Amino acid sequence: MTNKASWNKLRIDLHSIPTPDYLLRIAAKSGQAGVLHHLFDSLPECRHRRPWLPNLPDRVNWDEVPQKWEPELDGVAAHAAIEGADPIKLFEVFFDYGMSVKHHLERAISLLACAIGYNKFEFAKFLL
Repeated sequence: MTNKASWNKLRIDLHSIPTPDYLLRIAAKSGQAGVLHHLFDSLPECRHRRPWLPNLPDRVNWDEVPQKWEPELDGVAAHAAIEGADPIKLFEVFFDYGMSVKHHLERAISLLACAIGYNKFEFAKFLL
């Protein structure tokens, strides 16, 4: 049975559950590297070359996502990880899944600049 068939059979409203982006953000903010790793492996929306930027589930558009799930710009999970409890452990997971140390958030800001901006100097040293 495919994922779509499972959803249809269970009649779950896809708008009533958090988006993959929201789940990644909460795991990152909480410093939960193991949860982040699990989400990358288990969420179908993360199974592409940039799992830290998950797709929305089938049949859901961004304009339909309830505001409580706080849809935002790309790179929000990475920002949350920098601000989070243990950015080094979190970014080890991001890097394991293909993110580059030279990754630019929102296509303009480097990870190093964000680390310095958030006063995460140990993380900045890690990036160097």
